[in-house]
Amino acid sequence: EIEGLKEQIDNASAKLEEETQKVAKAEKLRKNKAFCDQSMKLLSEVKEKIVEETRKRIEDETRKAFFDLIWKTQTYKTLEIDDDYNLKLISAEGYPCLGSAAASERQLVAFAFMLALHKVSGFDAPILIDTPVGRVSDLQRVNFGEALIKSSLKKQMVLLFTKAEYSEDIKKVLAGVGSKMLMAVKPNEKEVEFHVID
Repeated sequence: EIEGLKEQIDNASAKLEEETQKVAKAEKLRKNKAFCDQSMKLLSEVKEKIVEETRKRIEDETRKAFFDLIWKTQTYKTLEIDDDYNLKLISAEGYPCLGSAAASERQLVAFAFMLALHKVSGFDAPILIDTPVGRVSDLQRVNFGEALIKSSLKKQMVLLFTKAEYSEDIKKVLAGVGSKMLMAVKPNEKEVEFHVID
């Protein structure tokens, strides 16, 4: 009977040791989970902070670029970018006015936003703009052309004009700036020839 009890004690001790190890393992897992949860919370907070700081930098750079390029000095108060990256142009009177701004001014907002994205991201690639003054009225073409030239001093740009767009006033603005080429579609309509002009 004593031998039987000793065997039961040994079995119970082994079982106790096994369960103790399970408890220790469970406690270790619980601590690891708590660490992971805390790390995830911290990483989420850091991510939110980085996203907000990046949005704020893009907003600041967009505003700076826009007001450096805009030819009107009294019409607009500020330019804002909300959390969803919607741009808001605020008038001097304090109301949103992007929808009522001239096409050239809306285009300038988009251009300033693109320059800001390039600057903040560090992605410093050339910019290609097709028909840059196509939607810009005759009165604003010179101003917009001058804004493009001003920003091109810091960045390589390729501007593609149609014959109608490349008017005398634009030619004057672009005189002495960069290389100018004429693109002509070959008769087979599959190839383009480039001819240096000016």
